[in-house]
Amino acid sequence: MASRSPIDGIDKYLASIKDEDVSGSSREGVAIWRIFIGDPFPLFNDSPEQELAGLYGLRSPWCIYAVNIPFRYIDPDCNRDGDIDLLMIPLDIMGKNLLAPLQIDVDFLPFIAFEVKVMILDKADQLKSKKILSATADDKKQRHNKKQAEKLCLMGFDHVALIYVVAAEPRREICMGIRSWVEAMKVADTAQEMLERMVYTETTDPFSTISFVLAGVPEGLENDRSAGSPPIFHNRILSNSLKPQVSVFRSRLTSTLKKILPPTITANHCGAPSNIPIVLACSNTKCQNVFATALNKVKTCPTCGSLPL
Repeated sequence: MASRSPIDGIDKYLASIKDEDVSGSSREGVAIWRIFIGDPFPLFNDSPEQELAGLYGLRSPWCIYAVNIPFRYIDPDCNRDGDIDLLMIPLDIMGKNLLAPLQIDVDFLPFIAFEVKVMILDKADQLKSKKILSATADDKKQRHNKKQAEKLCLMGFDHVALIYVVAAEPRREICMGIRSWVEAMKVADTAQEMLERMVYTETTDPFSTISFVLAGVPEGLENDRSAGSPPIFHNRILSNSLKPQVSVFRSRLTSTLKKILPPTITANHCGAPSNIPIVLACSNTKCQNVFATALNKVKTCPTCGSLPL
C-alpha cells in the first residue's frame, strides 16, 4: 500500500492515543480515523477509502464523511442505543464542471452507512479483540453484529454495510526497509484467511458484509505505513430492503446536515475538492453537538471546546 503524507491535526490527535490504551468502542473510532479518514485527498488507487468507495462505484475525494455520530445526538427521541461508525455521502459530480463550485443538496444524495468491527491481530497471530467467533448462524457475536447493522437499515439509509477490519500489529523485531513491508504483506494474507473462515453471511441479510485487512509497518501509523489487501465483498446488497418509506431519523439527520454543511464545495487546479467537510460529534455528552469541519484538521467542538468522539 502506498505511503501517504502526514495530515495536520489528525496525526496529532492519534499520537495522543496509545495502542495499549485503546479497547472496546474506542478501538473502532481510532481505526476509522487511521484507516479510512487518513487522507483528505486519496489520489492513490490503493488507499483504503479509495477502495471502499470504489466498491460502490464512487470517487472517494468527492464524498462527505461523518464519523462516530451517536443516534441520540441526531434524534433525542431515538429509542436505540449506538452510533453511526462511518457515513459516506457521495456528491453528484456526473456531468458537472468540477472547477466551478459544486452545490451540496443532501435531500437528493444517497447515504451509505457502515457498522465497523475492528479486531487486532497480535504478534502471535491471535485476535486480541474477538468480534466474531465462528462462521455459524448461532454464534452470539455474529447475531449481535448483524443486529447492529440492521439498526442502520431501519433508520432509512440507502445502503448499509457491516465491515470487519483486522489491524495487525507491526512485527517490530523485523528490521526496517523492504523486509518489514514484505513481512507485513505476509501478516495481511494470514489475517485475510482467518477472516474468510470466520465471516458468516445469509441470503436474507439486508446489508452487505465487507472484510478489510491492514498490517502495520514499524515506526508509523496505519494511515501512513501499512500493507494489506483490497476490501472484499462477502455479499453484495445493492439496496436496503428494510428502508422505511418515511424515516424520522433520516429526516432529522438531513436537517442537521443542512444546517452545518457548507453550501458549496470547490476544487483546486487539479480538479480535487479543496474544502471537503467531515461531520463530527462532540465527546461531551452534556453538549451533544454535531458539527462540520475541514477533513484535514481535527478541531474542537465550536460550542464547548471538547474533542470529537
